[in-house]
Amino acid sequence: MWLSIDKSASVPMLRQVYQAIRDRILVGELHAGYKLPSTRLLASQLNVSRNVILEAYEMLLAEGLASAYPGSGTYVAEGAALPGYVSTPPIAVSSSASSIQYPDEVPVISFRTGLPALELFPRKSWADLLQSVCKEAPDLALGYGDSAGEPELRRELANYLAHTRGVKARPEHIVVTS
Repeated sequence: MWLSIDKSASVPMLRQVYQAIRDRILVGELHAGYKLPSTRLLASQLNVSRNVILEAYEMLLAEGLASAYPGSGTYVAEGAALPGYVSTPPIAVSSSASSIQYPDEVPVISFRTGLPALELFPRKSWADLLQSVCKEAPDLALGYGDSAGEPELRRELANYLAHTRGVKARPEHIVVTS
């Protein structure tokens, strides 16, 4: 299978390999059941890292354009071709996602994980509680704690390890790290 990639292009090699194979599948050039070259062979032919090919194949598998059979290889999936499909050049990926400009009238949904709806956060209540806690907190609570971890935590860990794992460790033998 012949693929052409440009190592000096702004489009990552992974995206170029994936897009080239995807386009050939969708236009029907690579028919259902066609065995794709092994990742080692294709990486050698293109003179790229095998990881580039592995990731491109994973993307094809995730889209349902290919099927993998351990010990046999990776094949073009049944029904992957789209009649009338016109291939498009790969989209250059910017170095910073923040440089993308969106029209003001289109709402943008963030799919980043672990990010709560910050506009719903009760900031005033939080600030009031934080202020009252900080006013009443002893000086020791505002400094750095024990570098081995909080003594109460280490004591509980020692008890837990003794009861569940049979490990006899004193709290001063335990160090809590990130």
